[in-house]
Amino acid sequence: MQCAGYKTAVPTKIRSEDQKLYIKKLKTRMNEGIYFPTGATKLFDFLYLGGEDEATNLQLISELGITHIINCAAG
Repeated sequence: MQCAGYKTAVPTKIRSEDQKLYIKKLKTRMNEGIYFPTGATKLFDFLYLGGEDEATNLQLISELGITHIINCAAG
């Protein structure tokens, strides 16, 4: 399964070399089906990765200051 939005997760104009490397690793992990730990995982100061439980937990969303949720679910 591929998530089409990984390239746009970090705007090009603010990508550092470390961020570019991380995005490459993230793409590989997502395409190989390697799963992330449960819970909201902070990828960058402005980006968290989580599942349905985190996306529907209004208290957690509020505490983390999350303003937008992107659903990359299949099927």
